[in-house]
Amino acid sequence: MTVTGKREGWLSFQELYTAAEDKHTCVRTKSTDPMTIYFTSGTTGSPKMTEHSHCSYGLGLTMNGSYRFKSLRQCSSGGEPFNPQVMEQWKVKTGLDIYEGYGQTETVLVCGTFKGMEIKPGSMGKASPSYDVQGDPEKTASSQRGDFYLTGDRATRDEDGYFWFVGRSDDVISSSGYRIGPFEIESALLEHPAVVESAVVSSPDPIRGEVVKAFVVLSPTYTGHDQEALTKELQEHVKKVTAPYKYPRKIEFVEELPKTVSGKIRRNELRNKEWGKA
Repeated sequence: MTVTGKREGWLSFQELYTAAEDKHTCVRTKSTDPMTIYFTSGTTGSPKMTEHSHCSYGLGLTMNGSYRFKSLRQCSSGGEPFNPQVMEQWKVKTGLDIYEGYGQTETVLVCGTFKGMEIKPGSMGKASPSYDVQGDPEKTASSQRGDFYLTGDRATRDEDGYFWFVGRSDDVISSSGYRIGPFEIESALLEHPAVVESAVVSSPDPIRGEVVKAFVVLSPTYTGHDQEALTKELQEHVKKVTAPYKYPRKIEFVEELPKTVSGKIRRNELRNKEWGKA
């Protein structure tokens, strides 16, 4: 849906608003009845519509606009994991830490303690109620296994019980038996002064099955450098920061990366290009 202007295949908010009736008939609803439809970010395809109920709407969100920025006391993030450099710069500029969490448009919070449940101190509670993908029962069914919801993401858990995001299942690269997450490689590349941003995907290889390939947007001060020498420099940098087997064996320098309307990198588009599926 477009708020201003027109786009082929999209609904126009202004046209819908103009055509809407002035009178609105109120009906009795339950807290579990659908209230809003959110759109996923569309990183793996077209954005999908997901229903959310009245009780899942954050009432406090309506108050955010009435406070000044300096009133911030606590910060949280969503959408994608932040690179360490982003969190460090935020801390320097604001003096505040960013608390990362995990959820999806389809689920909001993955788990929680809800009204009527027994409260167990220290527990995150139980899985939140599932919501359907609007108009796509097959997609809804494919994300459920009995009482379990399949996120489609991969993560690891350390000895302290902290979870670390690896990437979407279809973004994880399988090279010579190693499973390599793109986020770690992208974070390592971002530490190099030549890199503004990058996207890491799998690329076909006759020996290893898949290899790591990085699409890199260079800083303006490095655009005139010898690309062959810079490729080797970036490869050695990633080897030192991560592990020798994780470095990108292929690097392509690009002017920009394909992104969704919400700013997420469309890795599937780059991956399809590598595998001849574009």
